[in-house]
Amino acid sequence: MEAFSEIKYFDDNKFYEIDYTHVGDLRHPAMLENLISPDDKRELVSMLVPVKKRLADPSLFDKPVEVANITIKEIEAANPILWTVDVPLDKLTQTLPRNSHFQINENNEVEFIGWILRAVLHTHVSVKLPFRIDMEFRQSGKGKTGVIFYHSEEIGYHFGSNARNRSFGINMSNDNEKDIRAILFHQPVFWDRFDFPGRGAINAEGYNHISWIVCEKHLACIINGEVRYCGTNFPYMSLDLSSEAICPIYIGTGGNDKIYFRSVRVSQLAQTLKNKMKKEELTMITKQSNNIISVIHRLVTDEYGENYWFNGCAKYVMECLGEPDYDYWFFAGLTGDIFTQHYNSIKYAGDALTSYMTEENMGGKPAEYIEGVFAKCGYAAT
Repeated sequence: MEAFSEIKYFDDNKFYEIDYTHVGDLRHPAMLENLISPDDKRELVSMLVPVKKRLADPSLFDKPVEVANITIKEIEAANPILWTVDVPLDKLTQTLPRNSHFQINENNEVEFIGWILRAVLHTHVSVKLPFRIDMEFRQSGKGKTGVIFYHSEEIGYHFGSNARNRSFGINMSNDNEKDIRAILFHQPVFWDRFDFPGRGAINAEGYNHISWIVCEKHLACIINGEVRYCGTNFPYMSLDLSSEAICPIYIGTGGNDKIYFRSVRVSQLAQTLKNKMKKEELTMITKQSNNIISVIHRLVTDEYGENYWFNGCAKYVMECLGEPDYDYWFFAGLTGDIFTQHYNSIKYAGDALTSYMTEENMGGKPAEYIEGVFAKCGYAAT
């Protein structure tokens, strides 16, 4: 809670807002903590509520740029796959069984109709940005039903004035009178809408294969072996994606005709670790008898409950890099030290988990462990 101690109000606060779910509930329960009154004459409580950072308005960023004449091989080469899961079709589950039809037919296809937007299928596979989704399916009826997926726990339309849909879809915006057949998606993180009429058309007869590649360098939609859209310079691509949450994948339909899914594949793409240290940003003046660091202060303030050396050192490094949000308590939670205040075993006794993981005599690998901690913050370390 140290990181949020300076939040005094939320109305018109430019940096933070209360963290609500799409149905209007708090994402985590509010908590009351009894405090000790300095004069023993008052009852003091601290109310803790879930908060999140406000997103910048995407209109403040440069507009995305469409990449022309790029091939599928070029997109795939720029965005390598870390791992892939072929989703077992019989493990898909309905989010709203009363508002959808779901069954496995004799051809081992999933037959699915979602009569409302929130009625979708849970793949039970989770990924974080960047990622890739591949689906093979066929249409029924007049071929006007779209195929969508969500990379979020929040599906459908949201409550609230600034809430946005979080879907990615093809063959969208059709009705009984119009065939729009659009590619329609909402940019990750910011969730503003992008609509490309005519580009999401699919085969009304036979199978279709679609691929969505949502990554650091490209956001691409590939339909039946053809790059229908590929964009770059989206605002989300300028963010530190290493801090984005792992989210589940849901698939569904945008219409009332039956869709037959033959395969669903979810892939985690590799993320580029950025060495964010600029030249001469972290400087040291070296002399034979004197090493001077530009910012000097205590690394651990024990009277504030800070007890573990590594978390103070890591916080100091990030402070020198201009990253004040990565404070002592952030690293104490990330390393697990705050949960293992005394780490004892038959052969070893130390202050916390980090002490054990950096003890070579106990089989620890200090360099590898520390590199892993900073990698979770989006930094390479040596």
